[in-house]
Amino acid sequence: MFARVIFSSLLLGATVYFQWHHRSVAYATVITILYLLIAVIFFLSLLYGLVYYRIRHQRLFAYIQIGIDSFIVSLVVLLTGGYYSLFSFFYLVVIIYASMILYLRGGIVLAVVSSLQYVGVISLQFFMLAHFADAAVSAPSLMQIGYKILITALACFAVAFLSGLLTEQNRKSQRELRVMEE
Repeated sequence: MFARVIFSSLLLGATVYFQWHHRSVAYATVITILYLLIAVIFFLSLLYGLVYYRIRHQRLFAYIQIGIDSFIVSLVVLLTGGYYSLFSFFYLVVIIYASMILYLRGGIVLAVVSSLQYVGVISLQFFMLAHFADAAVSAPSLMQIGYKILITALACFAVAFLSGLLTEQNRKSQRELRVMEE
């Protein structure tokens, strides 16, 4: 929940910065949607904090929260340019804290979810919304799109695997320390 608040604050700062430098009417809708999304994230964080101790199945609750976070990252990536977005690295942040909370298995699950969502964002951008594209901007080739999707998916899985292994090793070390103390 703390990571979500930090993420929201960073997104808020980036949105304010973006708004300051792009005062065009063309960006007004995107900026408004980003502010609404940030408000939703802060609201969800507050709500999660209030109900956390009443939840019986905390592991399932963690999967739901992190899944929602991954979906929010997809919305941010779509709103900020999709293929061209600088925020696709947020998928990696979600995967890292998924691995810390849900261990290797949770990190891998989130890597799959994030990769599929990224494919969905890029597909939506280039194949479903193609008729809205600006003719002055040349779209990347299918090879470039495939390469970017592949690199992003590989990064997701690499981060999930590495952060999951580190978390598993940390958990094992803590158990061994407890045994030694006893």
